Amino acid sequence: MVHAFPQWHATLTESAAHYIDAPFGLQSVVLAVLGGSTITLMTRMQQGTDSDPAKLVAAVAGGFLLAGLQLFHSILDSLLVFGAIQSGADITYGQWLGWFGYTLLFNVLGGLVLVTALRLLRTKELMQDRRQDSQQDPERADAEQTDAERD
Repeated sequence: MVHAFPQWHATLTESAAHYIDAPFGLQSVVLAVLGGSTITLMTRMQQGTDSDPAKLVAAVAGGFLLAGLQLFHSILDSLLVFGAIQSGADITYGQWLGWFGYTLLFNVLGGLVLVTALRLLRTKELMQDRRQDSQQDPERADAEQTDAERD
């Protein structure tokens, strides 16, 4: 793809340099945490619905946030870096690996801590409410269980 569109080499190089040349610091860490949480939230939103238009909205919104705000995402931004390397940019795989390592770590933390852990906390509260309801009205709990099994 890179060799098919040589007019995009300068754009690839500039985009890749934004990530590779970013110094490791608080800003880079926060951009990586936000990138991980954005992708995880987008995925959760898409899995939570059967509506194709809703899935499309989630994908467009997630893509806009990731690209528009230039959040750090280890996999998506690696595509830009690899494209720049293939186009002849002065970027090495070693530079990419240094950036990729910390970005992947903070992407995972962003996804796990900001999205998944909060969901687990919410699920715990929902489970406690359900258990309390089932102790108060066992017939209602049995009916809800039967409904859930049908779904």
